[in-house]
Amino acid sequence: MRERQGMSVDELAVATHISRKRIGALETGHLDPTYELLLALAKGLATQPSALVGLAEQLKESREP
Repeated sequence: MRERQGMSVDELAVATHISRKRIGALETGHLDPTYELLLALAKGLATQPSALVGLAEQLKESREP
């Protein structure tokens, strides 16, 4: 969603107060978000948490064999 909005990792980090490293870990699947992280990401991306969960489910389904 960050990329769809044309937002850089740095911009998202500033908007959410989440470090670039944590955002990278989230985006690569090395870190599962806590509820608090999900809320911060949704706020920083100006969307609903459910939209992020739905997108994550779609991406997971598209990667399954």
